Amino acid sequence: MAKIAAENVTVTLNPEDIDRSPDGRIGIRTFPTILFGNSTLEYTALGIPMPALGKFGFLSAIKRAYIEQPANGFIYHFDRANHKLRIFQGGGAGTIAVANHVNIAVPAPANHSHDLVIAANSAGATDAQIGANSANKLVANIATAYTIPGGVAANGGVANAAVPAPANIANLTHTVSGAATAAALAEVGSTHAPAPTTLYMEMVGR
Repeated sequence: MAKIAAENVTVTLNPEDIDRSPDGRIGIRTFPTILFGNSTLEYTALGIPMPALGKFGFLSAIKRAYIEQPANGFIYHFDRANHKLRIFQGGGAGTIAVANHVNIAVPAPANHSHDLVIAANSAGATDAQIGANSANKLVANIATAYTIPGGVAANGGVANAAVPAPANIANLTHTVSGAATAAALAEVGSTHAPAPTTLYMEMVGR
C-alpha cells in the first residue's frame, strides 16, 4: 500500500501568520496549518516526511515546534531532527485474564410427563367406578362431572412432577485475574491509514 509522502502533505501559511522578531535574536515565529491523510495512504515508518522548510516560513532551521493536539485519540510529535511528523497512540494496558469461565447453556426444559393416579376402590366406597370409553375419554358413571384435585395421590388425579433445573447453571464460575496498568505511548503501525487530519502549529526558526 502506498505511503504518505511529503507531496501528500499540504502546508498553509498566510502572511499574517508570520511573526518576525524585531531584534532577530529569537528568529521567526510562524503559525502554519498542515493537512494530511485520506484514510487510504498509510503511515510512513518513523514519521511522515514533511515538505521543505520554506513551506513553514524558514530558510535554515526549525528551532521549536508546538502542535495543538486534536481530540481524536492520537498524539502528534514534530521530529525536528528528521523533519517528520510522528503519530502515537495509547499503548496496551495490562491484560486482564479471565479464567475458569464456563459458558452458560440453558436448554429448553426436558420433555416430562405427569402421572395420573387412580386410587384403588376402598371397601365400602360408594363412588362410581372410573374407566375409559371408546373415545379415549376419562369418564365417570355419574351425572355431574367430578374434579379430582391434582397432586394428591391418595385421592387419585395428576401427581406433580418436578421439572429439572436448566443444565450448567451450577457449573458457572467467573474468575478475573490481572490488573489494568498504565502503559507508554506507542507509535502507530505502518499499516495505519490516517483519516483526513488538520493540525494547527506554532514554530520558531530561522
